[in-house]
Amino acid sequence: MTAPAESYAPNQRRAADTAEFRRQGALAGIFGACLLASWFLYLDVVRGKPLFTPTLLATALLRGEGMHAPQTLVGSVWLTLLFTVVHGLVFVGLGIGVAYFLERFALFRTRALIILLIFGVLCLGFFAVAANISAIGPQGVAVRDAFIGNAIAALAMGAYLARFLPPSPTP
Repeated sequence: MTAPAESYAPNQRRAADTAEFRRQGALAGIFGACLLASWFLYLDVVRGKPLFTPTLLATALLRGEGMHAPQTLVGSVWLTLLFTVVHGLVFVGLGIGVAYFLERFALFRTRALIILLIFGVLCLGFFAVAANISAIGPQGVAVRDAFIGNAIAALAMGAYLARFLPPSPTP
C-alpha cells in the first residue's frame, strides 16, 4: 500500500526551498565577486594601473611564489579573465556554503551575524592565499583595500541572502 500523494508534498516543498536557497547563495556569490572586482578595478584606475590587481594575483597564483618586482607588471586582459573565472568560482562556492550554513543553523539568521560570518570567511580566505603568494604589501594589495573590498562584498552578500532566508524551524 502506498501513502497518499499529499504526504510527500511537505518534504518535496522543503527540498525545492533548499535548492532555491542554494541557488540564491550562488547568485549572492556572483554579486559579491562582481562588487569586489569592481572595487579593485576602481582603485587600479584611480592609481593609473588598470587591471593591475587581478593581473598581480593571477601571476602570483600561477607562479606559486612571491612576486619579485610587481611594480613592473602591466595589466593583462587574459590574466584578468583567468583570475575572474577563479575568483567567481570561489565566490559561488562561498555563497552556496554560506547558504547551506544558514539553513542548518538558526542562530545565524540575523543580518549582522550573516554579514560578520561572510566578512570573516572572506578575510581569512584572502589573507591565507595572498600571504602564501606574497601578494600583500606596498607593491601588491594593501591590507586596507582588501578589508574595504571584503566588507563591501560581505555587506552585499549578507543583505541579499537575508532576504531569502528560510523560515526558522519551530521547536
